[in-house]
Amino acid sequence: MKKTLFFICALCSAMSSMAQADSVWLFTYAQKGLRMAWSEDRTNWNPVGNNYTVLASDYGTWSTEKNAYDPYMVYADGVWSIVWSVNDRANQFAYTRTADFIHWLPQDYPYVKEDENCLKPIVEYADGLYTITYYTSKGNTYTVTTEDFHHFSAPTKISRPASDGRNTINCGACKAIQLGDD
Repeated sequence: MKKTLFFICALCSAMSSMAQADSVWLFTYAQKGLRMAWSEDRTNWNPVGNNYTVLASDYGTWSTEKNAYDPYMVYADGVWSIVWSVNDRANQFAYTRTADFIHWLPQDYPYVKEDENCLKPIVEYADGLYTITYYTSKGNTYTVTTEDFHHFSAPTKISRPASDGRNTINCGACKAIQLGDD
C-alpha cells in the first residue's frame, strides 16, 4: 500500500509540473528494475518518483537473473505493453501490461527462436496486432506477432533495419521514447 501511495504521489507531482504541456515524452530505462522519466523538450528529463522503480523483473533465480535489459513500451487501446530482455543468453523476452503503472498483469516470458537468444525486443502495435522485433548475438533480426501475448507466430527472419526503432514511438496524445545502451 505504501508503495502504491508513493508512486501515485510521485506521478501526481510530476503531472502537476507538466500541467503546461499538452503532451510529454516518456522513456523507460533499466536500472535495478524498470524506471521512467518524462520531458517536455527531450533535453531536460525528470525521473518519475526520483528514480522510483516502476517494475521489477521476476525472471530467473534470485540475484543476478532478476534484471531487465533494454525495456520498450507501446500504448494501445488504453494499455501500456512493456517488453524487455531478460539476459544475453535466453531465447525468451519478458512481457507485462498495465493501464496505470500501479497494477500489472503477471509477467510472462515467451520463448522465441529455439537456437538463438533474444536481445533488445521492440514492441509495435497496428490494427489489433502486436509485432515484436528482436535481435540475436548471431547478428540476426526476427519478428513474432501476437494479438494477445499468449499465442505467437513462428519467428520470421528479416533484414536488419537501418535504425533499430529504439529512439521514439508515437503514442497518440503523448509520445514515448526509449533510451537504450546503444
